[in-house]
Amino acid sequence: MRRVAIWAAAVIAFVGLSLGLDAAETIVTSGGSVLNGSIESRLPATVSVTSDTGDVFTVQRENMKHVRFAEGRRVTVETQDGNIVVGTLGGISDVFGLRTPGGDVQSISVDSIVEIRFEAAAAPVAAPAPQVKQPTGAPVATSAVQAVLDAYEGGSGSFTLGLDSGLQLGYSGLNGFDVPRFTVGINAILLGVVGRMYFPPSADRVERIAERLVEAGISDADTLMEETRSDATPFLLPYAQLGTDALIIPHAGGGVLVRLGASLYVDLGATIDTFGVPWVSFGLMIFF
Repeated sequence: MRRVAIWAAAVIAFVGLSLGLDAAETIVTSGGSVLNGSIESRLPATVSVTSDTGDVFTVQRENMKHVRFAEGRRVTVETQDGNIVVGTLGGISDVFGLRTPGGDVQSISVDSIVEIRFEAAAAPVAAPAPQVKQPTGAPVATSAVQAVLDAYEGGSGSFTLGLDSGLQLGYSGLNGFDVPRFTVGINAILLGVVGRMYFPPSADRVERIAERLVEAGISDADTLMEETRSDATPFLLPYAQLGTDALIIPHAGGGVLVRLGASLYVDLGATIDTFGVPWVSFGLMIFF
């Protein structure tokens, strides 16, 4: 996302200069440098942005306002007329030239840029720049996607009860969508301790889900949060388990939780201890 934003900003500067306007850019690099000037070379008058759904949008440089880059040339482009496009940037060079206020031209690698901000032209443009269209025509602030990620990466604690042959009593850490991350506890049947590590969706996957919903036209932040939460809450949640039997005999294994409700799961798993004795977990897990 960051790279796309940077290239988009560069494109706007070039068009502004060609029209005789007083446009300027501010570039922020990964090293923390803030550079001011006008992007003059190796950037086209238009760029293309390909969304995750395969839609290709053509964005004119003179209509760009803010570009943020992420890995793989994924960008978020905000236009002067208030629209936002999220996708992969294409048709750009790896290096462009920035003319500083002192008149020098500095070569800047795209890989070092995280953000470009465009200053609006002082004079009005005779012909208005075309709008960047979303598939549904509904622009959504990128801050809403970041809010979803912040919520997902949050967490809380939960008392855990296992009504099965495995984990009986424990404490769990949940992510911001109330999906278990880990559990530690005791097994009253096997007289041992239990530790589980669950594998919910990654933050990158949640971000892609939120961006896809934005492209589908969801513009309300609360609705985006709820829809992303629904899509990112897994029906099957795999886990790995380590613990002891008879207090001191180590065991290892794993399994899967099958979600029945917001805090209720069916537990299906198995372990084997160092003496080769297997144990099957089957029953209910409740996270309070």
